Amino acid sequence: MKFCPNCGKTIELIHIESEGMIPYCKACDKVYFPHNPACIIALIEINHQLLLIKQGYLGDKYCLVAGHIKAKASVEETLKEEIKEEVNLDIDIYHYLGSFYHEKSDNLMLGFYVKCNGNIALNNEVDAYKLMGKEEAAIVLKDRSAGSYFLNIAKARGLI
Repeated sequence: MKFCPNCGKTIELIHIESEGMIPYCKACDKVYFPHNPACIIALIEINHQLLLIKQGYLGDKYCLVAGHIKAKASVEETLKEEIKEEVNLDIDIYHYLGSFYHEKSDNLMLGFYVKCNGNIALNNEVDAYKLMGKEEAAIVLKDRSAGSYFLNIAKARGLI
């Protein structure tokens, strides 16, 4: 950040104890702490099976439904909207599983276990889906770091 998004003046870096060098606008007397883009990622269960999707930009690999949290949207709104948008399902219940920093995309992923109902219908972002048991999902997700991470948490908590 070179310029203040509020007033347009040049930003300087100041040292803040335990934070390091942080952008600061002297004119506004405002500190701009860095933030990571956050997104949701959902381990979806429907009819006692797990739903994995395939999206073209990921090649032939299956993954969990995920999406960025838009400005002024809550995490819960985003969870509901992304699941409805990508696979046309409604949420019955959900449990927060934890967070996972995905270094490659520089995203903080907020993981949820979600029980859904409805008829699966894919939008244009999703090429295919598979329903499977937790053992098959563990094999399919083994090299998908975030998906495998959240699957293991859900298993450890007895959710699946």
